[in-house]
Amino acid sequence: ASPLNVGLGNNIYDAKTQENNIYLSAFPRDIDGYFDSSGDFFSQTSDWFLSPFPATKFNTIAKDVSYNSQRCYYEVNPPFSPGLITKMSQQLNMHLTAADEAQRSLTFVVIIPTAHDNKDGDILHSLSYCSFQNMISSRHCCHHVVLSRRTHGYIEGSQHCRLQQFKESQFETSVIVLQSEVAMREIFGATNNDNCKDMWKKQFERGIRESFLSKHQIELEERRETKKRKSLES
Repeated sequence: ASPLNVGLGNNIYDAKTQENNIYLSAFPRDIDGYFDSSGDFFSQTSDWFLSPFPATKFNTIAKDVSYNSQRCYYEVNPPFSPGLITKMSQQLNMHLTAADEAQRSLTFVVIIPTAHDNKDGDILHSLSYCSFQNMISSRHCCHHVVLSRRTHGYIEGSQHCRLQQFKESQFETSVIVLQSEVAMREIFGATNNDNCKDMWKKQFERGIRESFLSKHQIELEERRETKKRKSLES
């Protein structure tokens, strides 16, 4: 994913969006390092994740800011390897526990294939199932959305070798929201009202499904229309 992530830019802070356009990776010393990876995901401390302006190779000094009003949130989209996903889930739990102890707002949105218990004898599902269940049953799990196969899509990583940019997913995908206690209170309030929770979850799920809608068929139709128009013009 590094060639796609490099599009985020290597600036530590985007004043327009007020967001950090940086990313960590699993292999920063190999290919990822050439595509502006800001470092090894597994070697970063909890303090790094809890800083709204973390130090990176592009900005070696983290900004001195008040943490009281800062929300830290990250998208986590790991290589779909059972071993890496297990290690990732352990890291996320460690950082969220640290956030709880420090009374800080921290959110991870994890995007991984939905794991089933030994589905069709698939060894990848079996090996991923335990860590997957640990995440969705965790006290830090705020919401879990399952996107059915063929109802969503993604940008094709090998688009430079293909005619199409988008691809339709052939598998279920899970979007898991993991949050610290402070982050949950910021959404649901101190009362932890069930109606408030249901309203937020419905709104979040609707936005996720709309964002993940497959553009594969639309792209194919646009190509057919373009080809037809050029044929008529010639």
